[in-house]
Amino acid sequence: MIIKNDQFELEIFRGSTVYFGSIKNGQTFKKWAEVDDDLKVELESIMKQADSLLKYSERLLFMTANTDINGGRRFGTERRQFIYNGHIPERRSGNGKDRRSGLDRRQKIRTAE
Repeated sequence: MIIKNDQFELEIFRGSTVYFGSIKNGQTFKKWAEVDDDLKVELESIMKQADSLLKYSERLLFMTANTDINGGRRFGTERRQFIYNGHIPERRSGNGKDRRSGLDRRQKIRTAE
């Protein structure tokens, strides 16, 4: 998990490494095995809090803005409500005429040559 802002950066990879960087105090790297148990408990708590903040941010940014679109299952534009006729002009003239010219295009009989 990586948590970062303008002044601090914290990377916690459970079972692997812990990194903390600060503009004021510099950097520190530790292997997870080297971290004492009390600090591991605190780092686990930080990860749970960050996870809660991320889930809350997701609700704020996605769910509340899109609840009216297909019950919240789809984000952005609902493609299945696309109206084709509103975008492509109708090919028929629309003046009430029959589209057929009245001529039979098959009048000339084809013969094998």
